[in-house]
Amino acid sequence: MSKTLPVAQPAVAPVGTSAGSGIWLGIAGMLCFSLTLPATKLAVTSVDPLIVGLGRSLVALPFALVALLLSRGGLPPRSAMTRLPIVVAGNIFGFPVFSALAVHYSSAAHAAVIFGTMPFATALAGALRARERMSPRFWLFSAAGAAVTALFSFDSQRSGGIGLGDLYACIAVALGSLGYAEGALLARQFGPMRVQAWALVLGAPPVAVLVAWLAATRGVHLDLKACAGLLYIGAFSSFLGFIPWNAGLARGGVARVGQILLLQPICTIAWSFLLLHESVNDKTLLSAVAVCLCATLAIRARHKASGTH
Repeated sequence: MSKTLPVAQPAVAPVGTSAGSGIWLGIAGMLCFSLTLPATKLAVTSVDPLIVGLGRSLVALPFALVALLLSRGGLPPRSAMTRLPIVVAGNIFGFPVFSALAVHYSSAAHAAVIFGTMPFATALAGALRARERMSPRFWLFSAAGAAVTALFSFDSQRSGGIGLGDLYACIAVALGSLGYAEGALLARQFGPMRVQAWALVLGAPPVAVLVAWLAATRGVHLDLKACAGLLYIGAFSSFLGFIPWNAGLARGGVARVGQILLLQPICTIAWSFLLLHESVNDKTLLSAVAVCLCATLAIRARHKASGTH
Protein backbone atom coordinates (compact mmCIF):
# COMPACT_ATOMS: atom_id res chain seq x y z
CA MET A 1 0.00 0.00 0.00
CA SER A 2 1.54 3.27 -1.09
CA LYS A 3 2.07 6.07 1.39
CA THR A 4 0.90 9.52 0.30
CA LEU A 5 3.08 12.49 1.17
CA PRO A 6 1.25 15.15 3.18
CA VAL A 7 0.21 18.37 1.54
CA ALA A 8 0.67 21.50 3.61
CA GLN A 9 -2.31 23.21 5.13
CA PRO A 10 -2.64 26.98 5.63
CA ALA A 11 -0.79 28.28 8.64
CA VAL A 12 -2.69 29.65 11.59
CA ALA A 13 -1.20 32.70 13.24
CA PRO A 14 -0.92 32.58 17.02
CA VAL A 15 -3.09 34.91 19.05
CA GLY A 16 -2.75 36.49 22.45
CA THR A 17 1.02 36.86 22.25
CA SER A 18 3.07 39.75 23.60
CA ALA A 19 3.71 42.75 21.36
CA GLY A 20 6.72 43.68 23.49
CA SER A 21 8.45 40.36 22.93
CA GLY A 22 7.60 40.72 19.23
CA ILE A 23 9.65 43.92 19.08
CA TRP A 24 12.70 42.24 20.63
CA LEU A 25 12.39 39.21 18.38
CA GLY A 26 12.14 41.55 15.39
CA ILE A 27 15.30 43.35 16.49
CA ALA A 28 17.10 40.00 16.79
CA GLY A 29 16.03 39.05 13.27
CA MET A 30 17.05 42.43 11.87
CA LEU A 31 20.50 42.14 13.47
CA CYS A 32 20.91 38.73 11.83
CA PHE A 33 20.05 40.21 8.42
CA SER A 34 22.23 43.29 8.96
CA LEU A 35 25.32 41.08 8.93
CA THR A 36 24.49 39.70 5.47
CA LEU A 37 26.51 42.18 3.38
CA PRO A 38 29.62 42.17 5.63
CA ALA A 39 29.56 38.34 5.75
CA THR A 40 29.12 38.22 1.98
CA LYS A 41 32.08 40.57 1.61
CA LEU A 42 34.19 38.15 3.67
CA ALA A 43 33.15 35.28 1.41
CA VAL A 44 33.83 37.01 -1.92
CA THR A 45 37.36 38.02 -0.94
CA SER A 46 38.59 34.56 -1.96
CA VAL A 47 35.58 32.82 -3.58
CA ASP A 48 33.93 33.70 -6.89
CA PRO A 49 30.87 35.89 -6.14
CA LEU A 50 28.63 33.73 -8.34
CA ILE A 51 29.55 30.66 -6.28
CA VAL A 52 28.93 32.61 -3.07
CA GLY A 53 25.57 33.95 -4.24
CA LEU A 54 24.30 30.58 -5.40
CA GLY A 55 26.05 28.41 -2.82
CA ARG A 56 24.49 30.10 0.21
CA SER A 57 21.15 28.41 -0.52
CA LEU A 58 22.85 24.99 -0.51
CA VAL A 59 24.25 25.76 2.95
CA ALA A 60 20.72 26.64 4.08
CA LEU A 61 19.15 23.54 2.51
CA PRO A 62 19.75 21.11 5.44
CA PHE A 63 18.13 23.58 7.86
CA ALA A 64 15.14 23.92 5.53
CA LEU A 65 14.71 20.15 5.24
CA VAL A 66 14.90 19.67 9.01
CA ALA A 67 12.37 22.47 9.55
CA LEU A 68 9.94 20.93 7.06
CA LEU A 69 10.29 17.51 8.69
CA LEU A 70 9.84 18.79 12.24
CA SER A 71 6.88 21.00 11.33
CA ARG A 72 5.39 18.40 8.98
CA GLY A 73 5.40 21.04 6.28
CA GLY A 74 4.69 18.54 3.54
CA LEU A 75 4.59 19.34 -0.15
CA PRO A 76 3.45 22.71 -1.51
CA PRO A 77 -0.15 22.64 -2.78
CA ARG A 78 -0.84 23.36 -6.43
CA SER A 79 -1.92 26.92 -5.67
CA ALA A 80 1.54 27.61 -4.23
CA MET A 81 3.50 25.70 -6.88
CA THR A 82 2.45 28.17 -9.57
CA ARG A 83 3.77 31.12 -7.54
CA LEU A 84 6.83 29.70 -5.78
CA PRO A 85 9.03 30.07 -8.91
CA ILE A 86 8.80 33.85 -8.42
CA VAL A 87 10.09 33.45 -4.86
CA VAL A 88 12.88 31.14 -6.08
CA ALA A 89 13.87 33.57 -8.84
CA GLY A 90 14.02 36.52 -6.45
CA ASN A 91 15.19 35.01 -3.15
CA ILE A 92 17.35 32.07 -4.26
CA PHE A 93 18.86 33.41 -7.50
CA GLY A 94 18.36 37.15 -8.01
CA PHE A 95 19.02 38.79 -4.65
CA PRO A 96 21.83 36.49 -3.41
CA VAL A 97 23.77 36.50 -6.69
CA PHE A 98 23.58 40.23 -7.39
CA SER A 99 24.19 41.23 -3.77
CA ALA A 100 27.36 39.11 -3.84
CA LEU A 101 28.41 40.82 -7.07
CA ALA A 102 27.58 44.22 -5.53
CA VAL A 103 29.91 43.80 -2.54
CA HIS A 104 32.56 42.25 -4.79
CA TYR A 105 32.81 45.54 -6.68
CA SER A 106 32.20 47.92 -3.76
CA SER A 107 32.36 48.03 0.01
CA ALA A 108 29.61 46.56 2.18
CA ALA A 109 29.01 49.97 3.76
CA HIS A 110 28.59 51.58 0.34
CA ALA A 111 26.17 48.87 -0.82
CA ALA A 112 24.16 49.21 2.40
CA VAL A 113 22.98 52.66 1.33
CA ILE A 114 21.48 51.32 -1.90
CA PHE A 115 19.99 48.31 -0.14
CA GLY A 116 18.25 50.78 2.15
CA THR A 117 15.67 51.19 -0.64
CA MET A 118 14.60 47.56 -0.17
CA PRO A 119 11.66 48.20 2.21
CA PHE A 120 9.73 50.55 -0.06
CA ALA A 121 10.75 48.59 -3.17
CA THR A 122 9.19 45.51 -1.57
CA ALA A 123 6.13 47.53 -0.52
CA LEU A 124 5.77 48.80 -4.08
CA ALA A 125 6.14 45.30 -5.56
CA GLY A 126 3.57 43.95 -3.11
CA ALA A 127 1.13 46.74 -3.86
CA LEU A 128 1.44 46.25 -7.61
CA ARG A 129 1.05 42.49 -7.17
CA ALA A 130 -2.08 42.99 -5.05
CA ARG A 131 -3.30 45.80 -7.34
CA GLU A 132 -3.32 48.21 -4.43
CA ARG A 133 -3.58 51.92 -5.18
CA MET A 134 -0.70 53.87 -3.68
CA SER A 135 -1.06 57.30 -2.09
CA PRO A 136 0.70 60.36 -3.60
CA ARG A 137 2.80 60.64 -0.43
CA PHE A 138 4.12 57.11 -0.95
CA TRP A 139 5.30 58.03 -4.44
CA LEU A 140 6.79 61.29 -3.17
CA PHE A 141 8.87 59.70 -0.41
CA SER A 142 9.85 56.74 -2.62
CA ALA A 143 11.06 59.13 -5.31
CA ALA A 144 12.99 61.10 -2.69
CA GLY A 145 14.68 57.92 -1.45
CA ALA A 146 15.56 56.89 -4.99
CA ALA A 147 16.96 60.38 -5.67
CA VAL A 148 19.16 60.25 -2.56
CA THR A 149 20.45 56.83 -3.63
CA ALA A 150 21.15 58.02 -7.17
CA LEU A 151 23.00 61.13 -5.95
CA PHE A 152 25.05 59.04 -3.52
CA SER A 153 25.99 56.58 -6.26
CA PHE A 154 26.88 59.36 -8.72
CA ASP A 155 28.98 61.22 -6.17
CA SER A 156 30.83 58.04 -5.18
CA GLN A 157 31.55 57.16 -8.81
CA ARG A 158 32.86 60.65 -9.48
CA SER A 159 35.10 60.30 -6.42
CA GLY A 160 36.56 57.02 -7.63
CA GLY A 161 33.89 54.49 -6.60
CA ILE A 162 32.93 51.65 -8.91
CA GLY A 163 29.55 52.18 -10.56
CA LEU A 164 29.23 48.50 -11.51
CA GLY A 165 28.70 47.59 -7.86
CA ASP A 166 25.87 50.11 -7.66
CA LEU A 167 24.23 48.61 -10.75
CA TYR A 168 24.38 45.11 -9.28
CA ALA A 169 22.96 46.40 -5.99
CA CYS A 170 20.00 47.99 -7.80
CA ILE A 171 19.31 44.74 -9.69
CA ALA A 172 19.47 42.83 -6.39
CA VAL A 173 16.94 45.22 -4.84
CA ALA A 174 14.59 44.93 -7.83
CA LEU A 175 14.67 41.12 -8.03
CA GLY A 176 14.71 40.65 -4.27
CA SER A 177 11.69 42.90 -3.76
CA LEU A 178 9.68 40.83 -6.25
CA GLY A 179 10.63 37.61 -4.47
CA TYR A 180 9.93 39.01 -1.02
CA ALA A 181 6.58 40.47 -2.07
CA GLU A 182 5.37 37.20 -3.58
CA GLY A 183 6.72 35.30 -0.60
CA ALA A 184 4.84 37.60 1.77
CA LEU A 185 1.56 36.93 -0.05
CA LEU A 186 2.15 33.17 0.15
CA ALA A 187 3.18 33.47 3.80
CA ARG A 188 -0.30 34.74 4.69
CA GLN A 189 -1.62 31.32 3.75
CA PHE A 190 1.18 28.93 4.64
CA GLY A 191 3.57 30.73 7.00
CA PRO A 192 6.84 32.51 6.13
CA MET A 193 9.18 29.76 7.33
CA ARG A 194 7.42 27.11 5.26
CA VAL A 195 7.47 29.28 2.14
CA GLN A 196 11.20 30.00 2.51
CA ALA A 197 11.93 26.30 3.05
CA TRP A 198 9.91 25.32 -0.02
CA ALA A 199 11.79 27.88 -2.11
CA LEU A 200 15.16 26.55 -0.95
CA VAL A 201 14.17 22.96 -1.74
CA LEU A 202 12.74 23.81 -5.17
CA GLY A 203 15.78 25.88 -6.10
CA ALA A 204 18.31 23.29 -4.90
CA PRO A 205 18.62 21.11 -8.07
CA PRO A 206 19.46 23.91 -10.56
CA VAL A 207 21.60 25.69 -7.95
CA ALA A 208 23.61 22.52 -7.28
CA VAL A 209 24.26 22.02 -11.00
CA LEU A 210 25.36 25.64 -11.47
CA VAL A 211 27.61 25.63 -8.40
CA ALA A 212 29.26 22.37 -9.48
CA TRP A 213 29.90 23.78 -12.96
CA LEU A 214 31.27 27.06 -11.61
CA ALA A 215 33.50 25.25 -9.13
CA ALA A 216 34.88 23.00 -11.87
CA THR A 217 35.54 25.84 -14.32
CA ARG A 218 36.61 28.65 -11.98
CA GLY A 219 37.90 26.78 -8.97
CA VAL A 220 37.18 27.31 -5.28
CA HIS A 221 39.78 28.73 -2.92
CA LEU A 222 38.35 28.74 0.59
CA ASP A 223 40.10 30.31 3.55
CA LEU A 224 38.83 30.62 7.12
CA LYS A 225 37.22 34.04 6.58
CA ALA A 226 35.44 32.92 3.41
CA CYS A 227 34.16 29.79 5.15
CA ALA A 228 32.83 31.84 8.05
CA GLY A 229 31.14 34.32 5.73
CA LEU A 230 29.57 31.66 3.53
CA LEU A 231 28.38 29.65 6.52
CA TYR A 232 26.77 32.74 8.03
CA ILE A 233 24.88 33.91 4.94
CA GLY A 234 23.80 30.34 4.25
CA ALA A 235 22.64 29.44 7.74
CA PHE A 236 21.41 32.75 9.15
CA SER A 237 20.73 35.13 6.25
CA SER A 238 19.00 32.49 4.14
CA PHE A 239 17.04 30.65 6.83
CA LEU A 240 17.71 30.78 10.59
CA GLY A 241 17.38 34.56 10.76
CA PHE A 242 13.78 34.16 9.67
CA ILE A 243 12.92 32.31 12.91
CA PRO A 244 13.08 35.33 15.28
CA TRP A 245 12.01 37.70 12.49
CA ASN A 246 8.84 35.83 11.60
CA ALA A 247 8.06 35.18 15.26
CA GLY A 248 8.37 38.91 15.89
CA LEU A 249 6.04 39.72 13.00
CA ALA A 250 3.49 37.24 14.34
CA ARG A 251 3.59 38.58 17.91
CA GLY A 252 4.05 42.30 17.37
CA GLY A 253 2.25 42.81 14.06
CA VAL A 254 3.64 43.28 10.57
CA ALA A 255 3.04 47.04 10.43
CA ARG A 256 4.90 47.70 13.70
CA VAL A 257 7.68 45.11 13.71
CA GLY A 258 8.24 45.31 9.95
CA GLN A 259 9.50 48.87 10.28
CA ILE A 260 12.44 47.65 12.39
CA LEU A 261 13.98 46.51 9.12
CA LEU A 262 14.38 50.17 8.19
CA LEU A 263 17.28 50.33 10.67
CA GLN A 264 19.19 47.59 8.86
CA PRO A 265 21.39 49.84 6.64
CA ILE A 266 22.68 51.73 9.68
CA CYS A 267 23.50 48.46 11.46
CA THR A 268 25.16 47.08 8.32
CA ILE A 269 27.40 50.14 8.10
CA ALA A 270 28.32 49.69 11.78
CA TRP A 271 29.18 46.01 11.24
CA SER A 272 31.23 46.92 8.15
CA PHE A 273 33.25 49.38 10.21
CA LEU A 274 33.72 47.04 13.19
CA LEU A 275 34.32 43.72 11.41
CA LEU A 276 35.77 44.69 8.03
CA HIS A 277 37.45 47.93 9.12
CA GLU A 278 35.90 49.73 6.15
CA SER A 279 36.15 53.49 6.11
CA VAL A 280 32.78 55.17 6.61
CA ASN A 281 32.65 58.84 5.69
CA ASP A 282 30.00 61.41 6.56
CA LYS A 283 28.37 61.18 3.12
CA THR A 284 27.81 57.43 3.46
CA LEU A 285 26.30 57.73 6.93
CA LEU A 286 24.12 60.74 6.08
CA SER A 287 22.91 59.10 2.86
CA ALA A 288 21.98 55.94 4.77
CA VAL A 289 20.03 57.96 7.35
CA ALA A 290 18.25 59.90 4.58
CA VAL A 291 17.29 56.70 2.73
CA CYS A 292 16.03 55.11 5.97
CA LEU A 293 13.96 58.22 6.70
CA CYS A 294 12.43 58.25 3.21
CA ALA A 295 11.65 54.54 3.47
CA THR A 296 10.01 55.04 6.86
CA LEU A 297 7.80 57.87 5.58
CA ALA A 298 6.91 55.91 2.43
CA ILE A 299 5.91 52.79 4.38
CA ARG A 300 3.81 54.84 6.80
CA ALA A 301 2.13 56.66 3.93
CA ARG A 302 1.23 53.33 2.37
CA HIS A 303 -0.15 51.95 5.64
CA LYS A 304 -2.38 54.99 6.13
CA ALA A 305 -3.64 54.79 2.57
CA SER A 306 -4.45 51.08 2.86
CA GLY A 307 -6.11 51.47 6.25
CA THR A 308 -3.67 49.31 8.23
CA HIS A 309 -2.21 50.32 11.57
